[in-house]
Amino acid sequence: MTLLLSNQDMEKALTYADALRATEAILRELAQGQAINRPRTQTYLPVESKNNPGFRYRFKSQEGGGVASGVWALRITSDMAGFSYTAGVKRRRILPVATGNRWCGLVMLFDLESMTPGSRQILLEAMQSGVLQTLVESGALVTNPGCGACAGDGGTLADGEVSLSTANRNFIGRMGSAKSSIYLSSPATLAASAVKGTIADPREVL
Repeated sequence: MTLLLSNQDMEKALTYADALRATEAILRELAQGQAINRPRTQTYLPVESKNNPGFRYRFKSQEGGGVASGVWALRITSDMAGFSYTAGVKRRRILPVATGNRWCGLVMLFDLESMTPGSRQILLEAMQSGVLQTLVESGALVTNPGCGACAGDGGTLADGEVSLSTANRNFIGRMGSAKSSIYLSSPATLAASAVKGTIADPREVL
């Protein structure tokens, strides 16, 4: 099972104290040879962006894992990097060119025992909290980790069927039939819609 969490989700789930404890633990393991880290690498496309002169596409990644956390973490960032001038001073800038004028970054956690995204612990917590029951009772289908209807996981859309997705792209026939309908939404709207059984405002269930 894959669990997707936004920055806002993590801010609610973790405190600064939690983050500091985790950082101290992994640093101790690094010193003791029980953890490993691949430093960040940056790769730039050699050609400037057509839409953003003076800027080039940049891909960054770093990874590592340790015993105490029980996970391997891979952090990837995709952005547009370059320089601009402010009051005659040359400054390095990163452009928010992802959908919605945002920066694009992702942290993936892999269980060190099962080697799959997420973990058994997360699955059990979702079951115990009642989250899975609520989603399934609302008609949700729990599928394997990875792409959904785009790759045929869990089936594709037939004529007249409707999908509500948190993806950032949309085009005719993306999830199956060209006569199906795909609506894009926030994770909060998707969760509220799963509870209501129809596209809903998340403020109605908060």
